[in-house]
Amino acid sequence: MSGDPVGQTWIPYLGIRGRSCKKTCSPCPTLWDPEYKWRVIGGPLAWNNWQNAFGIHCANAAVAPTVVETTTTTYTLKGNSGRFLEAEAEASTYMMPNVRAGLWVAGSWLEIDGTGRLESSVFRSDDFLVQPGTRDIPDSSYTRSYVATGIVLGLGF
Repeated sequence: MSGDPVGQTWIPYLGIRGRSCKKTCSPCPTLWDPEYKWRVIGGPLAWNNWQNAFGIHCANAAVAPTVVETTTTTYTLKGNSGRFLEAEAEASTYMMPNVRAGLWVAGSWLEIDGTGRLESSVFRSDDFLVQPGTRDIPDSSYTRSYVATGIVLGLGF
């Protein structure tokens, strides 16, 4: 059994975005005059306070006496330095006067470093003989990234 991660992340960032056409964007450009849109945001600082609980509850009645494991471990990461970058780009053009089509791509990267902490509570441990306790884990990090792509289809009325 695993709990849902709970936390907060604070990221101050700066960004820039742009849009370009070979010709003026109105009236609508032709098929050979695509429109480009892009956006980039990022920051060299990010902080977080993240927590996730993991629980184990097992009972094996196939052996005598019944073997039971019941523990809860909470992992906490209080990150004090991080980095963040996110970007999007889109290219589209008019296929007909009221139909626009194109492609887009987006991506993001976040990394936060800090000290992690494991806190273990043991309710019963017949098999693994787990001991309760707390331990700090220096040089812990959390990294998240994604890349996505898609098709743009716009209809005008």
